Amino acid sequence: MRSGFQSFISYLLCDWVASLGAIVTTTSAAIFLTFAFQSFSNPYYGIIVFLIFPAFFVLGLLLIPAGVWRCARRLGGLRNIPPVEATGPAATRFFGLIALLTDCCGTWRLLFGLRECGIRVSRAARP
Repeated sequence: MRSGFQSFISYLLCDWVASLGAIVTTTSAAIFLTFAFQSFSNPYYGIIVFLIFPAFFVLGLLLIPAGVWRCARRLGGLRNIPPVEATGPAATRFFGLIALLTDCCGTWRLLFGLRECGIRVSRAARP
């Protein structure tokens, strides 16, 4: 019997749609949490942060079960999805890709010129 985590990883890695959903959800959540407590002078940043990123989050959440359904239909049921080890090469590449894409703080800081990336720095701590 597989553990819940191993089953979840197997479901995510079974179909590219489920993998894409996990990547979109994780990345949009990281970006949203990075910018949710920022103050912006341009009102369009608020539209992007509070409407667009949550929409991508919901889209990713909808893609995950759609990918699992496609895989289960292709293989003949959920029980026929092959187990994937969490430390195997496919899972390691998948987690590495998620880590790479959610390292948005430095990238967004460069793109938008933000000095503080979701973390408030006191005046005494600034150089």
